[in-house]
Amino acid sequence: MHALNRRPFLLLGCSALALAACGPHDKLRDDDDDEAAAAPAITVQPASVQSDGAAVELRVVATGGGLSYQWYRDEAVVAGATAARHATAVAGAWHVVVRNALGEVRSATAVVTVSPDPVIHAQPLAASVTASQLALFTVAATGVGLSYQWYRDGLALPHARGASLRTGTAGAYHVVVASDRDGAAAVASASAALTVAAAAEAPAIATPPAAQAVIAGRVAVLAVAATGTDLRYAWFQDGRAVAGADGPACVLLPATTADQGAWHVVVRNGLGEVASAPVPLTVLEAGEGGDAAAAASAANELLATLRSAQKTEAAAPDATGTVRFAATLANARAWSAASGAHHGLRLDDTLSLAQRRAAERLIAVALGPGGAALVARIRQADAVYADQWRDAAAGADRYSLALFGTPSATAAWALQVSGHQLLVNRAYNTPQAGATPMVLGARPPHWAVAASGAARLDDDAGTEGVPHAPLEAQRAAVAALVQALRASASVASAARLSDSFDALVMAPDAAGDPAYRSVSYPGGSSGRGVAHGRLDASQKAAFKAAVAAWVRTQPAELAQALLDAYLARDALAATYVAYADGAGGSPDFGPWPNAGARPSRAAGSYLRIDGPRVWIEFLVRSEGASASARVYHASVWRDKVADYGARY
Repeated sequence: MHALNRRPFLLLGCSALALAACGPHDKLRDDDDDEAAAAPAITVQPASVQSDGAAVELRVVATGGGLSYQWYRDEAVVAGATAARHATAVAGAWHVVVRNALGEVRSATAVVTVSPDPVIHAQPLAASVTASQLALFTVAATGVGLSYQWYRDGLALPHARGASLRTGTAGAYHVVVASDRDGAAAVASASAALTVAAAAEAPAIATPPAAQAVIAGRVAVLAVAATGTDLRYAWFQDGRAVAGADGPACVLLPATTADQGAWHVVVRNGLGEVASAPVPLTVLEAGEGGDAAAAASAANELLATLRSAQKTEAAAPDATGTVRFAATLANARAWSAASGAHHGLRLDDTLSLAQRRAAERLIAVALGPGGAALVARIRQADAVYADQWRDAAAGADRYSLALFGTPSATAAWALQVSGHQLLVNRAYNTPQAGATPMVLGARPPHWAVAASGAARLDDDAGTEGVPHAPLEAQRAAVAALVQALRASASVASAARLSDSFDALVMAPDAAGDPAYRSVSYPGGSSGRGVAHGRLDASQKAAFKAAVAAWVRTQPAELAQALLDAYLARDALAATYVAYADGAGGSPDFGPWPNAGARPSRAAGSYLRIDGPRVWIEFLVRSEGASASARVYHASVWRDKVADYGARY
């Protein structure tokens, strides 16, 4: 592993920059006049704040009609930060200028200090050596004033206090990373085993690097899992060797637009070498993408790489091999989240490297790096599913991209990515800003990958290997919300549904989404759970976090607009949240769903959020009737007003 640390870097936490616009529920004045009645005057100044790496809110209150806002960091304009409230995890000296037609006023300076706990971005990976050879274990972490302590078989190793450890002694190794910041929590790495082999073994790639997208300034990790002894690694970008990138993981700390390109790794030892297939790394500038113009430009770049047959308008809704479809409801809803063929252009090795890079960039620009990363994680889960369940119709290359209409900065069109356990829609220039329907599933929901590349599906906190959980943000938010609801007996009683669930209520079937426009959502108040108005402050915070776990998968501007609509006062007044028990008699949304002898006890655990627009379901589903049957996660997010952009 090698971390390419090319300049000072401060971890900004797990949250992307959030631009918090004031919605109807956040009005700072009682009047809605667009005309300035008086010059602006600030009544509440933004306050300095310290963050542990999570986003913090800066807020100003001002009087005067027709106000506009512009935030600055270190005297530089912050693009998109044009509301009275602004959430950020970026350190600096912040101020805001408030303007209207009669003048402007500058706020006091608020200093944001970011001192995060250590975060591990690349774990030490298991290795195998022959006698007298040494293995190199490395961890890549960010934080303030970091220190390291390595352990073998649970015992601290004297003088092993760096980010790397070279050793030839067999055992289980891990490292604890600490910070010198007062109150910072230390973090322990995963365990990595070193074995001493009796004979040399040729290299083989078990898990190749995966395509990914990141925002410039964030950390990008490219990693390979390989078998063999005494392995050496060399990473390449666009065919050129990357100096210093000589481990099983290449950590770009931070990533820059210069890192964009096709990456592959060569793994070698004395018995031979093997190269991975090149995969694209997309690096977007902060704030890039999300809008119609940027997405249309990326779509047209993709179209320019395709052959005629790959971009000829499809003759049928279920056509494959082409990316172009007419903008009709029949075409848009002819998708399925089951394994098998999906309409559109298959994202597999039939595409050239240039075509694949263009397709992955389009997905990143349209969905944002967070959405693109989510798609990549679900595809990774499907690769495990295809291998474990021997399902030839599944796999990471069984996903497709479709365009409905002609990509344009001004005219209506849409993009869709679909595959097993996945549907992502993005509509542009349509009557409603559209990001739904969205289907997200993780099958398996959690697994750990050993050094051999083998996936262990019954893993828990103590399992050796690199853990994976594609829907962890959604699962954790649901678990926290249900726990908060159940903290009050009266709220829990109102929220608990008596029904049993073995499938999502509003998800499409294998034939597509035929019920769209005729679907009947619950009405009234009976059988919908507990009203949002009955929740206390902590329950409301957990509710908001659960909604955001889905909505924040979208680009910041769209996500904020949707959150403003879903969380407006009048919307919340007609919003309900409900849950149902699992087969074990209580809701179980635990982090390691298939650990233990009876995972199916969690099956049927269900959460629903039901508002005037927002509809979110999360379900733990069973793969069989026996108590030992594995479970997986399924979810759907719909918008009762804006599905498919409200175009059809």
